[in-house]
Amino acid sequence: MPNFFRIFISAALLLFLSTGCTQEQKKQNTLDGKALLEAKCASCHNLDIPAQTFPEEVAPPMMAVAFHIYDFIKVNTPAEKTPASIAFVKDYVFNPTKEKSFCDQKSLDDYGLMPSQKGKLTEEELEAIAIYMFKHYNQENFLKIMAKRRLLRD
Repeated sequence: MPNFFRIFISAALLLFLSTGCTQEQKKQNTLDGKALLEAKCASCHNLDIPAQTFPEEVAPPMMAVAFHIYDFIKVNTPAEKTPASIAFVKDYVFNPTKEKSFCDQKSLDDYGLMPSQKGKLTEEELEAIAIYMFKHYNQENFLKIMAKRRLLRD
């Protein structure tokens, strides 16, 4: 009987631990990156595809930001590109510095350095935003949107 009891307790503990991890993963996966981007970033960044610029804008268009980061991030393999870009956003948005920035000097002169967003969103929210950024603002989506617009014009 003691062996059965140990096996039962071990199985129950394993089930409890795995269920807890699954619940945490579900919680993280329910954050809506698009909604968060619209709520937290659109007051400064234009979210249009293709990117548009306006004289009164205070930050570069989000498409330009995503494309720029993705182009300039240094990685060893193509599979590392998106995770490295997401990691960059997670670091930069909370701890922006001129040295970390991929902006050219004219953009820094025009827009200034992005203010830290510490305290304005959580790490989980920022991760959801970054994941959405690189899923949405990519060359494939840009080309699809442009092709659809050409069809509508013709």
